[in-house]
Amino acid sequence: RAADEIRAENARPAGRGVGFALGVRHVGRGSTTISLRLERDGTIEARTGVGDQGGGQHTLIQRIVAATLAVDASKVRVRRLSTEGPQDPGIGGSRVTPVHGGAALAAANALKDKLAGRSVAEAAGALNPGEAIEVTATFDATAEDHGACAHAIEVAVDAETGTVRVLSAVLAVDVGQVISPVGLRGQLEGGFVYGLGMALMEDLALEDGRVRAANLGDYKLPTIADVPPLRIVHLSDGHGVGPYGARSAGELVNPGVPAAVANAVHDASGARVRVLPVTAERVWRELRGT
Repeated sequence: RAADEIRAENARPAGRGVGFALGVRHVGRGSTTISLRLERDGTIEARTGVGDQGGGQHTLIQRIVAATLAVDASKVRVRRLSTEGPQDPGIGGSRVTPVHGGAALAAANALKDKLAGRSVAEAAGALNPGEAIEVTATFDATAEDHGACAHAIEVAVDAETGTVRVLSAVLAVDVGQVISPVGLRGQLEGGFVYGLGMALMEDLALEDGRVRAANLGDYKLPTIADVPPLRIVHLSDGHGVGPYGARSAGELVNPGVPAAVANAVHDASGARVRVLPVTAERVWRELRGT
């Protein structure tokens, strides 16, 4: 599908090429505990040990709790606990959706059971001042599953200088059921830019035992000017092991980007660069056999 999308969009003149890569990423594992507290005003506080580092982690928990209890998302607020809460594995390893999402679903179902057929509004309305309904659930994510991503990337290569420009990209992904579309897009786009830096510019080269890029002025990172038009195609079957059939997405995209870029450079110029980053110098040397 990724190949069809990029071929349909772009006729390729000389010096341009398309590269493909395909990869999978296992879903994260671990155990965590989430507590829910239903207040008299009908709001629900979800207490968790995981923070939100900008990837929409708290939005994920909020949406799962709201959907399970049939309330508007604005009625659910997520609060990160400090050391008074249970131990939490934290963000990393593509674990938030399967682990914390699973705990949020378990806690919401526990609260639903405790309401004994009443709606959230009915149960909250029956509370006396100062009262609340609380539940706690622990979830251990152990099931095997994988997300998948196909990359199709178009580049232009200047044969005289070896310079590589990424012109467009398509990602075809299977992450199961999408819970937070905005959060998911942020994860996929961010992963793509991360991979773009790995492919073309980020380099921790050593010189006389020292890292040559001593600061962020020397260590090159992608900027918005380096990011090409990017299309994301969802091919999800909804059968993931996470809540509501979701899968992980956090580290799915970035590993395949350098492979697709290197393949595109070879398609465009014949230069086969096997060392990252794919710099202009390396492309130039490959073209001249030096």
